[in-house]
Amino acid sequence: MNFVTNEKQTTIVAKLRRCWQQVVEWGHRSHTARKIYFGAYAIFFCGFLFFPSSKSHNNFFYVTLLLPSLVILRGLFSAFLKNTTFKLIIIYIAYLVLTNFWGVNVTLENIAEQIKHALYVLAFITASIVVESCYPEKADRLLLMLAVVATISFLLSILWWYHAHDFPAHRLRDALGRMRNPILAGCIAGLACLVLLDNLPKHNRHAMRIIVGVGVLINLAFIMLSQSRTALAALGPALLILAIPYLRRRAPVLILMGVIVAIVGFSLQDALITGFNRNSYRVDIWMATLDKAASSLWWGQGYFCDTTALEINGRVMRHAHNAYLAALRDGGLIGLLLLAGFVAIAIVHSWRQAQTSKGYLNLALIVFGALAVFFDNDRLVDNPEELWVFFWYPLCRIIAHDLGRDGLQGNPMPRPKRIT
Repeated sequence: MNFVTNEKQTTIVAKLRRCWQQVVEWGHRSHTARKIYFGAYAIFFCGFLFFPSSKSHNNFFYVTLLLPSLVILRGLFSAFLKNTTFKLIIIYIAYLVLTNFWGVNVTLENIAEQIKHALYVLAFITASIVVESCYPEKADRLLLMLAVVATISFLLSILWWYHAHDFPAHRLRDALGRMRNPILAGCIAGLACLVLLDNLPKHNRHAMRIIVGVGVLINLAFIMLSQSRTALAALGPALLILAIPYLRRRAPVLILMGVIVAIVGFSLQDALITGFNRNSYRVDIWMATLDKAASSLWWGQGYFCDTTALEINGRVMRHAHNAYLAALRDGGLIGLLLLAGFVAIAIVHSWRQAQTSKGYLNLALIVFGALAVFFDNDRLVDNPEELWVFFWYPLCRIIAHDLGRDGLQGNPMPRPKRIT
């Protein structure tokens, strides 16, 4: 009797494996499958701005992108490892898991949660690299689409918020869509500014240039009204990088950028003054995090150590407000060097790419993302968050550029090994 039951179970498993194989092979062969995959990625990528909640947005990612991306990662992992930046990212994520061997607050449930989040990030990185390397023209349009959706969303957010609050000194705290943190929302607006400004000289018609310029104004206004000093601090150097091709040529473009910033700054000076006068306690938080990290300087306190920095005036500062110090706290100097290493290498690679392509957007985006997580955020491996767009995504663009040049382009869906 047991023999018959086991035989039936074996038959069911074999059928499921064959069905799975057929689905994966269909994904490899079918142009329709690739269009569905790209469409799902596009909806998720822009979805931070129009999904009503984090839960619905994240569920969309789990249902549509997670499993296909992990299957693709399995097939392209060896090809991705040829890239130094990707390799260091993998080592960094793996090292964070290893810290559980000496860290605190380690339970099987916590480890399972950490590995789950790591797979989420790897799935997003895979999807981004595939889309960028195999469909570069679509990827550029997608980035522009994000900037357009952000502009519309932030304009509606401004109108909606200040319909019930005093303009402009009252801080804009609640953007439409799933974004509730004004700092992270401001970082999305900063990325949109860079994309639109990079797109501005590509239009010959004055009407289109005016439309794009107005889009930049809206995103800058949102940053200032949300009093996101993190986005402003990261945006300054990124704008200078974006202006490199125009330092000698096209002086009018630089003048226009300066005029735009000056107009927005003058119009919203009350919001700026209020924002800059507000004490963020960044230095106090950073010093407290350094003190906490000093006890385990080389190896760190582990991924599940207490992230609370300190309590000031009754307010509990629950994270480091600096991803690099968080890496030092969790993984010691080794964790910090790994994080700083793949960011630095990505910046170097994007600089080399800019020398070849004469386009500085990727370099501006990675500098913006690297500076944004310097002034805010904590752990970088987590559920889908806005930092996926302004930190992980620029890294993927740079990796994809190198991999596309090295022959990955045109092979988005690797043919799977047949299961026997």
